[in-house]
Amino acid sequence: MIQLKNIKKTYNRGKENAFEALHDVSLEISDNEMVAIVGTSGAGKSTLLHILSLIDCWDEGEYWMNDVLVNDLNETKQAEMRSHEIGVVLQDYALVEDFTGINNVLLPLDFDKAKKRTKKEKLTLANQALEQVGMREFSSKKCNQLSGGQKQRIAIARAIVNNPYMIIADEPTGALDTENAKQIMEILKRLQGNGRIVIIVTHDMNIAQYADRVIRIEDGNIVND
Repeated sequence: MIQLKNIKKTYNRGKENAFEALHDVSLEISDNEMVAIVGTSGAGKSTLLHILSLIDCWDEGEYWMNDVLVNDLNETKQAEMRSHEIGVVLQDYALVEDFTGINNVLLPLDFDKAKKRTKKEKLTLANQALEQVGMREFSSKKCNQLSGGQKQRIAIARAIVNNPYMIIADEPTGALDTENAKQIMEILKRLQGNGRIVIIVTHDMNIAQYADRVIRIEDGNIVND
């Protein structure tokens, strides 16, 4: 379970242009749940996502993941949690375009110094991840030769290669046509379960309808859950 308790985040704290992006935000997300976080531009969605994915810190409040108080973890332990427990998928894919699909998927494993794996073990994990998103046959193609939908599948494979507890997808269909968007959401829906949480950040209510719950955020507050 993920729990946020009274999370506050202020940018430019202590300055004249200080801006409180999140005000006492509290939420719970259960294992096996898919949640959509929706809201207009500037509502606080990105700030909330960055905190959930441990990319950014918070000023007040508590973040719990599976009964572990993340606040108590030092920078190294938080980095390990981010690497092993959280997979992030972005709208612009964030792939290395002149790398092949499998080399992109291997990147998290190559950067993971905490787990000593052989090259063969890494390749096995990468191919398994590609298989889950239907991209095994494209593994040797460079990403600059792939379509947008194919690139997003590679990005999802990279996000799940470490078998994370939580997948966070930030506007994962924003750059895709309707058919590819549907296929990506079906993949994410399949990845939900076995204890895994999936969080979708979107402005598209058609995409949000795939989720078990829709959480609306406005002006840094959760107004509907």
